[in-house]
Amino acid sequence: MAGPTMSVHSRKWVAFHAIRFALATKPLALGRVAARLGAGVAMVILLAATGAQAATRTHAPPLKIYVNISLAVPATATTGDPFSVSVAVSSSGVPVVARLIRIYADGVEIGGIKTNSAGDGTLSVRTALNAGPHTITATYHGGGRIQPARVSRTIVESAAPLSIRIVPFIPNSVTITVDGGTPLVPNAEGFVVTNLTTGGKLTLDAVLQNPAPNVRVRFVSWSNNDLSPVRTIDVRRQTYTQLAVQASYLTKLRFEDATGKVLTDAQVKGIHLSGPDGQTLAPGAQSSVWLNTPVPRKTSTGALAVGADVYTVTSARFGGVNVADQGLDRFLPRQGGVWTVRLKVYPVSLFGKNVALGGRAGVTIALTGPGTGSRRVSLPAGKRTTLLLPTGRYKIKLVQGGIGPSLGMRVSREASVPIPVLTSLDIIIGLILGLLILAGLIVLRPWRRLRRSPPRTVALDET
Repeated sequence: MAGPTMSVHSRKWVAFHAIRFALATKPLALGRVAARLGAGVAMVILLAATGAQAATRTHAPPLKIYVNISLAVPATATTGDPFSVSVAVSSSGVPVVARLIRIYADGVEIGGIKTNSAGDGTLSVRTALNAGPHTITATYHGGGRIQPARVSRTIVESAAPLSIRIVPFIPNSVTITVDGGTPLVPNAEGFVVTNLTTGGKLTLDAVLQNPAPNVRVRFVSWSNNDLSPVRTIDVRRQTYTQLAVQASYLTKLRFEDATGKVLTDAQVKGIHLSGPDGQTLAPGAQSSVWLNTPVPRKTSTGALAVGADVYTVTSARFGGVNVADQGLDRFLPRQGGVWTVRLKVYPVSLFGKNVALGGRAGVTIALTGPGTGSRRVSLPAGKRTTLLLPTGRYKIKLVQGGIGPSLGMRVSREASVPIPVLTSLDIIIGLILGLLILAGLIVLRPWRRLRRSPPRTVALDET
């Protein structure tokens, strides 16, 4: 069995004192060699011990410290909005304090966290990331006996709502696709709002359809003046854009006189309508016509808006006279709309009034007015004759059935106009009455004289 092992320190002590003894002793002549030899052996022992100790120090493995990083990152965030990153650093359950943990997004450093006394730390990330998935990494680069460490998590950035406003909004007429995805339908306020999971350059496609047989919808432009329904948009932040469309509505035209009585195509001619953007139309009196909404235009704020332009009647001729109430009959097209236009045409009742015997006499008059010149109108006895007359000044002259003065008349509202007349019968009766009166005066004249003569006085003779 091997004896007890001497420690390195013990071997060094023995060798040192052996050398000291050998060098301190005065050897005899024959023992000098042995003494020197003993000192050399002791020196070898000392060197061996020292080398063994040095070897022991060189090859002993250093103590390494390994850390664990716990990383907390939200699963989703909105592009442009800050989000929080939290770390907790420990080693064998013991907090690692005052260490800098670097935070990276897709390999690019975006900040750092210095751990507190509990080994924790939080960073508010304000660096805007593009829409889509991103890798957030927490890294400790190590130092001293503490070894490097890293951990990663994934966050999905959603582009803050992509908002598209349809101007004007016509229900069931427009859908929008993003990169060929599912068509997006506007809400009740005319907005398409969506959160995108991928950002960058995207393709928007506006698909238009006519929502009803009496409604047509036409693409005009995007708010960036792009005239194609398909456009590219760079979505990296909250994005808002607008889409301008123009609607056309099949509109029924209804022309009436001033009292609301419908006028026919035969009565109303020369109709001309003026509309938005310089549009002019020449429809029939009771026809249906496509009327357009105004083209949306940018305001001073950059928002698209439909102007106040409306349709007006510039001309509508009745009896050769323009009876359109220009500027007052306005119409803004809408679905299912009926444009009722009241013209300056008025019903006027005419009748001959017998000024002698009373009652309504049958006469013929010459009516002269704007547009048609002079025309004859027969007024039957005992009745009223109602004429639809365009606004203006008129003259009435009796041409048959009696005598009477010429009259002037201004038509600007519904009216009833009596025409004073003396008929032939009135004249005959008047003559007869005159003759009778004259004859009576002649017959009664002598009698009247007799009554006026004074009585005669007769003198009597008393003798």
